[in-house]
Amino acid sequence: HAVRIVTPAPTAHHRALPNAQAPLAMAPDGSWLATAADSGNAVRVWDPDTAALRLELPTGDRTGHLLAAPDGTWPAELAGSLDPHQMRVWDMPSGTLRHVLPSHDDLAAAAPDGTWTATASIANIRIWHLQAGAQLLTIPGDRSQHISSLAVSPDSRWLAVTRHQFLTDHDSISELHVYDRVTGLAVAAMRTNGMLYKCLWPKPGSTLYAQGDHGIYAFDWLAP
Repeated sequence: HAVRIVTPAPTAHHRALPNAQAPLAMAPDGSWLATAADSGNAVRVWDPDTAALRLELPTGDRTGHLLAAPDGTWPAELAGSLDPHQMRVWDMPSGTLRHVLPSHDDLAAAAPDGTWTATASIANIRIWHLQAGAQLLTIPGDRSQHISSLAVSPDSRWLAVTRHQFLTDHDSISELHVYDRVTGLAVAAMRTNGMLYKCLWPKPGSTLYAQGDHGIYAFDWLAP
């Protein structure tokens, strides 16, 4: 496998990163790109401009999800098959392992201000301070509803979560919830027919988007 970095026109060209595969995570300033290794037991950190391998970070397990710190100071990896799942956090640019945390989760989203990170499993959500390696909060959920995506508001105060539940083999309902990250309380909710796959809270702006079977929903967020 290889990951290709394509530069848009008018200077279109591409660079191949050998022995690399999804998932991917890039530092917001573009200074590094993290990928899973083909071997399945390492995270590789690359220089996107030169395609040079900067670091190889051993994991001992298949990589399920990668996340980059908003300020580019760490990559985090959610292991894909260990039981319980683990989350590893490294320092950049040294590659020193900061924390190994028992997360049980396979989805993640970082707050834009870098103060907290949310991870989620099938039903439960956990809020972390990754620099300290501390879990701040657990938001329990209904195990009949599976979490499909997470998104943090531009002001880092709110967490949006999409969940779905199968009613029959061909029928499902989904819900979009917004939680207060300090209290863990749900402050807003919306239900749709069919699946919701993704939520997105672009910055700047106050519009929350959700994408599902029946199209894209856009909501004006008015904080309580």
